[in-house]
Amino acid sequence: MVPGYRSARFLLIALLALSLLAACSSGADGRASDNTAEADPPVSQDTETADTETDGTGTGADASDAVTPTTPLRLMPIGDSITQGWSDRYSYRYPLWKRLIDAGAAIDFVGSLDENYKGNPEWPAYRGLAFDSDHEGHWGWRVDEVLAEVDTWLAANTPDIVLLHLGTNDIFQSNGVESTLAELSELITRLRAANPQVVVFFAQVIGSTSNDGLLQELNLGIASLAATLNSADSPVYVVDQYSGFDPQADTYDGVHPNSDGEEKMAAVWFEAMAGSGVLQ
Repeated sequence: MVPGYRSARFLLIALLALSLLAACSSGADGRASDNTAEADPPVSQDTETADTETDGTGTGADASDAVTPTTPLRLMPIGDSITQGWSDRYSYRYPLWKRLIDAGAAIDFVGSLDENYKGNPEWPAYRGLAFDSDHEGHWGWRVDEVLAEVDTWLAANTPDIVLLHLGTNDIFQSNGVESTLAELSELITRLRAANPQVVVFFAQVIGSTSNDGLLQELNLGIASLAATLNSADSPVYVVDQYSGFDPQADTYDGVHPNSDGEEKMAAVWFEAMAGSGVLQ
């Protein structure tokens, strides 16, 4: 055989062998073969992009911020029997609590009590949660009786928000509008001593089938007092619980809210809180 022909034939065989070896190591479309694990997709080397999320302003925000739990606002309802409720009544606190859950608000009800007067009703769970029943509603109490204990309550549970519905028993027990207003002013001073930035929702009290004229006079005084006490650091919001509340239809005894009355009070509290921006 001619030497040149032999060399050319050898070269051709070598090229064919190399082609067969390449075909064995990869599929026809160039992907890894079926018995070889596919490589992970490449990871971006842009560590600024990988570790942060945009906040819509063109600057990066730490991704961990999105999952940081919100610290609940501590809410203390302060009042008398209208706040506490009887053993077979929810009080306004329960329907208000449900509204706050629906709004996605992070709220922790606080107080030294967790029961209604004479015991609790059956509190239905709501959206998988048990009712947060803590409060400072004291059956039959006047403002001066609350003042005698409030410092102890505040030391144990310093609130960010207070719902204040108080003064009805003072009127019923002939304590006088002016002295009641003076004690309510002192109560807000005590609240601020515990927390200089406390937000107070100060209710004009619901009506009654008796002494209603004096309750209206008290409510006029509450509006004026709130205006003098309001400040940027510690806002005082007047909450009109009187208007739209019918003592004949919305109470079970002329004084204490029935189910309809509780729902009305809860709606007014919630609208005041939502309108103030405190829930944001």
